[in-house]
Amino acid sequence: MVGVSVAKKVVVQSRIFVSGYIVAAGILMSMTVMSCGLSSSNSVLPNHSPSSTSLAPVSSLTVTEGTLPNIDLTGYSTLGGFPILEGSDPSVMRANKLIYQLIVNSENQFKQNALAQPLPPPTSLAGIYQTGVEPGFISATTVTVSVLISLTARLVGGNDGDGWLSITIEMATGQIVGISSIFSNPETGLKVLAKAVQDSVLRNNACIRNATSAKDGFGSIALRGFASQVDNYKDFALTNTGLAVGFPNGQVGPDGCGKIETTVPYSLLKGYFSPLGNLLESGLK
Repeated sequence: MVGVSVAKKVVVQSRIFVSGYIVAAGILMSMTVMSCGLSSSNSVLPNHSPSSTSLAPVSSLTVTEGTLPNIDLTGYSTLGGFPILEGSDPSVMRANKLIYQLIVNSENQFKQNALAQPLPPPTSLAGIYQTGVEPGFISATTVTVSVLISLTARLVGGNDGDGWLSITIEMATGQIVGISSIFSNPETGLKVLAKAVQDSVLRNNACIRNATSAKDGFGSIALRGFASQVDNYKDFALTNTGLAVGFPNGQVGPDGCGKIETTVPYSLLKGYFSPLGNLLESGLK
């Protein structure tokens, strides 16, 4: 697959208008990345059909990074950013609004959780809400926008909370695409994906491999996190090298193993893609 370059520009303390929102853009490292992969529970259409199965000319979109809105809670810090697509086309502005709303919804949920917990001792570890935008997990073209964002959402005194945020958007319609939509038969497609993901993680991650092979019963419990259920694979991204899937810490192994990510080559999945899945994957070229 031929990648589409997405330039990440240096932006120093500028302000960018994002489809009705003003956000401060942080200092960005200058880099060029191959067009890669994000998913959301926000208005996902699990069986959404593509607007057209014929692919219009594909153009890459430039991605910059905006600074997270401050969660404004005593004892907590807010760090990191989120992707912003450059351009004034209505489809781009619509996608920016969806990405921003993904962040706002996540922050609001975290803030509610933080306010609901008992007040910790003053000596407790500080809380943190932090995202990481990695070039390898961002795809941005006029056909497909797909992003997987690393997340640390740790309550005061806590030591876990590592996971992912994601969103995949069909640009022609502005619809958010769920994992089941990319397969012609979601049940079969998810089974194929789940097996490929489990094989990859157990092959490449010693911490998870050791945990799942434990004889104390924990191993079989950890393996349940790989089960071919939509909720287990809600955080995914269509990237230049394959379908990336993220698991929060604790889903497929001990919290100490951290959050998990693996990428499954399209060669293992394309035979199971729906017309929409084929359209979005082709739109990365």
